[in-house]
Amino acid sequence: MSTIIDLLGTQAGYYLDHVCKTIDKKLIHIPEPNMIDKAWVDSDRNIRTLESLQALYGHGRRMQRRGIHIRSSGSCGT
Repeated sequence: MSTIIDLLGTQAGYYLDHVCKTIDKKLIHIPEPNMIDKAWVDSDRNIRTLESLQALYGHGRRMQRRGIHIRSSGSCGT
């Protein structure tokens, strides 16, 4: 943490002590293993679109460890 403070210099407090008062934290979807289930599955998107979203969110070293899964109510032909 001290390296970050050193890099930020005189503005460290401005960035590290900031508390957002304009966006409720309940509206922010932080990537997690069931991200697609929580944020997208109740939308009107078809299963192929959800699979594409899963691939996008699941790409990268961080998500490779956590994984993201979608629920399918039926066969999607794969």
